[in-house]
Amino acid sequence: MSAVAEVRGAAAVAAGDAAPAAGLPGIELLRFVCAFAVLMWHYQHFSYVANQAHEFDPTRQPFYALLSFFYRYGLYGVQVFWCVSGFIFFWKYGAALARRGVTARRFFLLRFSRLYPLHLATLLLVALLQALYMAGHGHYFVYRDNSAGSFLLQLSLASHWLYPLTGFSFNAPIWSVSLEVLAYALFFAWSRYAGTGWAATLAAALVAGLAWRYADWPLLECLLYFYVGALVALAHAALARWRPAPRRAALGAAAAL
Repeated sequence: MSAVAEVRGAAAVAAGDAAPAAGLPGIELLRFVCAFAVLMWHYQHFSYVANQAHEFDPTRQPFYALLSFFYRYGLYGVQVFWCVSGFIFFWKYGAALARRGVTARRFFLLRFSRLYPLHLATLLLVALLQALYMAGHGHYFVYRDNSAGSFLLQLSLASHWLYPLTGFSFNAPIWSVSLEVLAYALFFAWSRYAGTGWAATLAAALVAGLAWRYADWPLLECLLYFYVGALVALAHAALARWRPAPRRAALGAAAAL
């Protein structure tokens, strides 16, 4: 259940609003592949006893020969989701935020309305299932921290803001969305202050990357990948203004690299 919640939550985050993404079938395909990768990586939870994996062998899982990459490396689908989010948000909101055409109230209300109802429903369901599992087995399933304080952090989508001071709890895989909520706020503020051009976007990516190199705070990793996606969005917009032949040559060179 937790893995499904993360997949659906990350997909909702990456979606931004459905309308702009509809014109990019490649983005839709990428979302699907990443969602599937994350889901398959969480397959290992079926082997857990309490909070420990019990004799989990990826090579013995269903269709391993075909799906081995997803069993072993599916967790990195989260970083790709963050990149997709940056791409979509810059495409959808970049110019509007730079010219102050979107209010903070509207921006955050749109994000809240897309994310929170699903998050609340899955959190309550996981809390109920954990209580039932504890009653029947004497311990929680996978994630042991199911305290009232952790529930409040989950309820406010703040479960991973202070990691590692706070750990995984309840619907733990929502951690990536928790970080992205903060990324939204920083994206909104930076776009309003510095704009969404190449200089401001590259500066944000560099600062996030360097800070993550030394601080190792997951939010910084999220911001780095978010702004990498934003840089791809800027490159995509620039290439769209080129004539077909040079554009194909540039895309071919990028693919070769």
